[in-house]
Amino acid sequence: NLLSSQPVCFNLFGYLRGHRAALRGVMSRLLDLDISEIDVVEVEWAPRRDDHLGDRTAFDAFVQYRTSSRGVGFLGIETKYTEKFSPRVYRAASYRELTEDPANGFRDGATDRLERSLTNQLWRNALLTTSLANTAEFDEGLCVVVHCERDAELGRAISAFHAEREEPGSLVRAISYETMIGALRHDPDVSEWARAFEERY
Repeated sequence: NLLSSQPVCFNLFGYLRGHRAALRGVMSRLLDLDISEIDVVEVEWAPRRDDHLGDRTAFDAFVQYRTSSRGVGFLGIETKYTEKFSPRVYRAASYRELTEDPANGFRDGATDRLERSLTNQLWRNALLTTSLANTAEFDEGLCVVVHCERDAELGRAISAFHAEREEPGSLVRAISYETMIGALRHDPDVSEWARAFEERY
């Protein structure tokens, strides 16, 4: 199914892997991040060692970058197109441990609310982001959901997740395909591709 999320992810980030200046520009602007240089762009990425959540959670795409002060950050990206977040509920001691650690910025009792089907997959992606960002390898990390503009259910999941954070938007942010491609159409290096992508999707 070429209209499922993973082919869309390959078509988007697979292409931008070869056009990192364009990717740097659009992500730094839309996410309001200090991204000076992009070092790594991978599709279907998981940590080499599964000692974070212990459940093989992976990102659809992964972008590693450097800031202007030479810090190292990353974007753990989830793409959604025709599918919803998985409704399956997963529970693990590692999820509760990360969520209940006061340093990670979740509200009291968030575990019991976020493990529900609406937010379970998003929560797990966010926890993998948190676990990676807490290592010596990275100075910062952000979970990014790329989605269709009119995806109402995804909007509800994002809102429910943000309600469980002390600082909403500090861990998970969302960008629509429409906004991202619209911005890329203004970059002469990728404008023709961006128009073709917009026509396809």
